[in-house]
Amino acid sequence: MLHAEPGYFSRIHLHNETLRRGPVNNVEEPHAISSPGRGETTGSPYSTLGYWKGIIMSSEQHMREALALARDNIKAGGRPFGAVLTYKGQVIARAVNEIHNTQDPTCHAEMQAIRQASRVLDRPDLDGCEIYASGHPCPMCLAAMHLCGIRRAWFAYSNDEGEPYGLSTADIYAQMARPPLQQEVVLRSLKPADEEGLYAQWQAGQANGAA
Repeated sequence: MLHAEPGYFSRIHLHNETLRRGPVNNVEEPHAISSPGRGETTGSPYSTLGYWKGIIMSSEQHMREALALARDNIKAGGRPFGAVLTYKGQVIARAVNEIHNTQDPTCHAEMQAIRQASRVLDRPDLDGCEIYASGHPCPMCLAAMHLCGIRRAWFAYSNDEGEPYGLSTADIYAQMARPPLQQEVVLRSLKPADEEGLYAQWQAGQANGAA
């Protein structure tokens, strides 16, 4: 029998709905593995004990590496955040929170891993990639995952666990849930009266480039 601590799946998987739906686009999914003692699989590979055992073991290895990166970053004077990014099961990027070195507030571990992976794959589309993060991704990092096409992300420590240490971004998530004009950041439209055609200019340039 496969044992997992209470809340294991809900805590480390942000997109379990993706697993329920099955393969996404052209991402190659792991093959079905026979359940111990049965010798055969039945129905979807996602319904077999062997499949889940295999993916959990592999995912746990990646998560342990992300946690080791986070601990190393603490020793280096940084925050307790590390991330590992995989493409079709292969690690292509490892990163830590580098705010302490760069003074750049966007240098979160997940963001740095995404930047590395984009350079490795030489493209902005990271469909087929997964991220393993030591802590719950902040709204910025989660939005970046949406923008670059990452469909699955895993985390070890939740926002609730980070709250006593000032490491939760739950308040920002609450802000982002409000309509844009009701958030604390003042966001208003301001376009000069004679300004027009910016996006049309971009579209024309794209068309000329493809010709």
